[in-house]
Amino acid sequence: MFKGENTITGECVALKKINIASFTEGVPSTAMREIAILTEIEDKNVVELKEVVLTDTLFFLVQEFCNMDLRAFLQMQGEVELLSAATIKSLMY
Repeated sequence: MFKGENTITGECVALKKINIASFTEGVPSTAMREIAILTEIEDKNVVELKEVVLTDTLFFLVQEFCNMDLRAFLQMQGEVELLSAATIKSLMY
């Protein structure tokens, strides 16, 4: 993942690079599945897929930028403090 900026809006975005040059059978099925799922889901707990950019050898998934991932969020909570039921419920899909 890379951090990027939309040059038109100035919005901060996350860029996920998928190299398709090394795959002889085309686009990996896992990448296609990820794109399909992210296109369908609209939920506050799932990053928004804004755009898919394709070059000859690369895919870039342009996604909503998050300051931290789930692991960092849980580490920030600390080992002693348990997450509330409401927080756990909001993180579950």
